[in-house]
Amino acid sequence: MISFAAIIGLIITNYLLVNVLVEEALKREASHYWALVDGDQDVAMANSLNLTGYLLPRDIDTVPIEPSTLEPGLHKLVSDRFNLYYLTERNEQKMLLLFNHSGVNSLIAFYGVLPLGIVLLVLYISLWVGYRITARAISPTVALATAVSQLDPKQPQASEVSPAILPTYADNDVVTLAEALEAFIERNEAFRERERAFTRDASHELRTPITVIKMATSVLKGLPPISPQQNKLVEKIDRATADMGELTEAFLTLAREADLSLETELVSVNDIAQELIEQLMPLVDQKNIALKINQIEEASYRGSAASLKIVLSNLIRNAINYTDEGEATVYVYQDRVEVVDTGPGISEVKLDVIFELWNRDHEHTQSGFGVGLSIVKRLCDQAGWIIDIESQKGQGTRVVLRFKHA
Repeated sequence: MISFAAIIGLIITNYLLVNVLVEEALKREASHYWALVDGDQDVAMANSLNLTGYLLPRDIDTVPIEPSTLEPGLHKLVSDRFNLYYLTERNEQKMLLLFNHSGVNSLIAFYGVLPLGIVLLVLYISLWVGYRITARAISPTVALATAVSQLDPKQPQASEVSPAILPTYADNDVVTLAEALEAFIERNEAFRERERAFTRDASHELRTPITVIKMATSVLKGLPPISPQQNKLVEKIDRATADMGELTEAFLTLAREADLSLETELVSVNDIAQELIEQLMPLVDQKNIALKINQIEEASYRGSAASLKIVLSNLIRNAINYTDEGEATVYVYQDRVEVVDTGPGISEVKLDVIFELWNRDHEHTQSGFGVGLSIVKRLCDQAGWIIDIESQKGQGTRVVLRFKHA
């Protein structure tokens, strides 16, 4: 922009010099020589390198151009020596001044362009040096910001934002920021690891008493007939034990979530869906509803088989638990799996928060703790799958799971 403005300024300056200052100077020269002519008709006219004068008709024989083609005022001229002429008239006489403004252009170049070029050169060098200094000053910050943006949000590595990645000339404030980020990531990872360890250990420890309670309730059911009130208590204990078993498995899944993402293989969706249908068939027998699978297309993807088993198991279990009569059907397509039931459906209010932790539909079931769908959503996000739930009260629910192909 500065260079552009300088060029425009030079063009305007040249125009003003030629069309204003030169014309004004020639007017003054003409007035001066008219005064001399008034005193002496034979006075000699100007004859210099850049200016030559003629008094017509006195000097008509020496004029280098055809006088009849000339007009009063300042005009351009095509000639070997002169490029401007200025013509004035008084009574019967004309005064012709020929002028060469090439010298003016040379002066403009010498006293205008050269100093301006030096100034621009100094300015550009200063800007370049300033840019280099500024770039050097902010490059550590840019390097740290780049490292932070490239962190894996699921498994961030503290070493990737440590002060070691910064240039040796990094400012102390940037180094301090890098140290704080490194310490934060290390502390956060330590917290997460302790949480996973606690969840994993606690879940393992809970399995034993839950198994004992299950066995005890089975024994109680096999004893000689008990009263209806006692039977209700046993059924409550049995349901609570089943809920505790599912909750324990959910906690184990949360603890193993990071490990599941590392297990990749070519997975057959059809085989896993068929296997889960066979495993969950006893739950259907207890409720006297139909559980079907319709394998419309072959589907496979590369990822974690354990993740898919957990997700589909939760979806099919929910379809069974929330359906009192009718059927639950699993459809397998090339790019998706659909779990459809004829249960009571889910209200719009519940659909908005269906994937939140500890949320479940209390209107239709007393089983479960509301962690299943939260785990499903986390595993789907981790694997890059998309899960959608469509439901209307009194008309059933459709869950669609879309996954990546192999």
